[in-house]
Amino acid sequence: MNEKKIRSCLVDYLSKKHDLVNTVFIKELFVNNFACRADLVMANGQLSVFEIKSKLDSLDRLPNQIENYIKAFENVTVVCAQKHLDKVLSQYQSPIGVWLIEDDGKIVIKRRSSRLKKSSYEWLRHIPIDELRLLLKSKDLHVSGNREFLVEEAAQKICTKEI
Repeated sequence: MNEKKIRSCLVDYLSKKHDLVNTVFIKELFVNNFACRADLVMANGQLSVFEIKSKLDSLDRLPNQIENYIKAFENVTVVCAQKHLDKVLSQYQSPIGVWLIEDDGKIVIKRRSSRLKKSSYEWLRHIPIDELRLLLKSKDLHVSGNREFLVEEAAQKICTKEI
């Protein structure tokens, strides 16, 4: 099963577990100034990332991906083929979740992720610049400047719940 099929199975599985009115799935989201690309992100009051490792993949990039995901997301889960399961389980402890994707598309949770608390600043870094400006404008705040300035402005002046 390739990454695209695994992602489809994963979205189907998660869609059955979460309220779709308040859930958004983002495929292939670049993280930390393009340091890596998340296979699937789920936003539903929390930011969860799912890194897919099919039996065709190697685990060479996984340490860097996990390092970046821990900085950016509240829940980090590796969804892997049986071929990678033992290595992923032994190499990554809690808070990293590990799910097995079987050849028939069935998902088996081997270890649940633990929630990593994130600040408003970290949440704001995911918002596209045009939406960030709209958020600031709605609060009568500055909407000009570079991305880092706007993120800092929003983080300091808008409460986390509104973000």
